[in-house]
Amino acid sequence: MGGGGGPGPDREVTRLLRARPARVGVAVAVAGFWLAALTAGAVEPGYDPGRDYLSALASVGAAAPAPGLLMFGCGAAALAAAGVVVQGVVPSARLARRLLLVSAACVGVAGLARVSCSDGAAGCGAGPAVVEQVTLLGRVHSLAVGGYQVAFSLALVALAAAAGRAWRRGLAAFGWTAALGTAVLAVAPLPWGPGTDQRVWVAAGHLVLLVLAAWPDGRPGIGSRP
Repeated sequence: MGGGGGPGPDREVTRLLRARPARVGVAVAVAGFWLAALTAGAVEPGYDPGRDYLSALASVGAAAPAPGLLMFGCGAAALAAAGVVVQGVVPSARLARRLLLVSAACVGVAGLARVSCSDGAAGCGAGPAVVEQVTLLGRVHSLAVGGYQVAFSLALVALAAAAGRAWRRGLAAFGWTAALGTAVLAVAPLPWGPGTDQRVWVAAGHLVLLVLAAWPDGRPGIGSRP
């Protein structure tokens, strides 16, 4: 059981005050991600969002990689902010918070480890151009993207488990469903073009973050049981 008086109430207030701006941060970062993606795609000659991957927007060889790099930065920021939100929603979900930070780091690494698209972003990896995955950065990029999905799914599993122990059954059900759904979208073949398929997967993860950002905070004492 949680301890009695002393600094306990102060910790609860601090926890809730930190989580509130983080909720806004999640929404702003998600919006920034998609705005940067749209901007980057608009300035790339011949770029087709239905065919071409998001990673190509930040590639070595892209006409204007800055918006693409900002896109990755916003993606990492959304995950990091969600980790703070989880602290307010289920205080006992420490593992989930840490895994969200790991997933944020993976997205950041994926953005910095820029793939090489010598023929430009248009068609890179999904058309006439080629993603040069043989480079070290290309391999690091691929591993970081995979690491993001593994850490994100595990974070949702950890959140669901912690919510179940705290009798937050709705949140637990959401966590299990989101973990399975995002994992399936990451590996299952979808009927659209490669670019659309990837965007559906990324958007599903962002939807999960936005739902978490809107989830009510746990009341003092809830989620802190042994």
